[in-house]
Amino acid sequence: FDDKIYVKRLQMIPDKLLVISDNTNYREWSITKDNECRFGVFGKVLISQTQSLKRHN
Repeated sequence: FDDKIYVKRLQMIPDKLLVISDNTNYREWSITKDNECRFGVFGKVLISQTQSLKRHN
């Protein structure tokens, strides 16, 4: 979004896409038809590691 790279969760809801952070210091924000031209997906997280290994589908 705006030439920056983020690793976020995405949730589709009617008329917009919510961009959600696992870090509670950051609020969620949304992508609408008005600003979708500034958005792109470059990849998908397959594995993340905290105290235990998680595999994502």
